[in-house]
Amino acid sequence: MAESHIHTLQSTKKRMEEEVQYFTNQHTLMAAKLEDQEGRVRWNNIRVVVFPEGAEVPSVDLFLEDLITLRSKRL
Repeated sequence: MAESHIHTLQSTKKRMEEEVQYFTNQHTLMAAKLEDQEGRVRWNNIRVVVFPEGAEVPSVDLFLEDLITLRSKRL
């Protein structure tokens, strides 16, 4: 009787350890997927703006101000 009880407890412990390992692996995979998605969102928010020739100092401020104003009007 005691041996049966010990065997049941050992089986339960083994199953629980396997489940903990499974969920640990799932957590690792989900964390990696989340990090990947966050990175993709950041990349999707990047806009490349090409400055026209001669847009050096001091007109860069005005160029950026005009660019931001034009972009906000489109929204």
